[in-house]
Amino acid sequence: MDSRNYREAKKKVKKKKGFYQHLIIYTIINTFMFLLIFFSESGSDRFGWLVPMMGWGFGLMMHYLGVFGLPGKDRILSKDWEEREILREMNKMDDRMESRRWREERKIDRLEPEDELELKEFKKLRQEWDDSELV
Repeated sequence: MDSRNYREAKKKVKKKKGFYQHLIIYTIINTFMFLLIFFSESGSDRFGWLVPMMGWGFGLMMHYLGVFGLPGKDRILSKDWEEREILREMNKMDDRMESRRWREERKIDRLEPEDELELKEFKKLRQEWDDSELV
């Protein structure tokens, strides 16, 4: 095992552990504050705990971003994603060109007169079948 990689991995795990501890403390204290204020006798300031909770929540969100980064950043904003998208678009264009060449070679878009007549007869029969199914 490479000691440098081990140290890097250990640092990351410590940061994650710190975030999870922060999240647990945030949840416990804010639940306690909510219960204490909500069930207290003074009804004038029942929602006073919201302001500190939101401020602390913002700090918790910053802690999350510092540890885990922006969600989806690696999938959407990375160079690898950009390369995959370029290849996907090039494949789509190649498929369209190949399909167009294939149709031109086989003259798929142009029907012979007897094929057109056969197609019209089929469409007529199909319409009759569709009408009979409505009964």
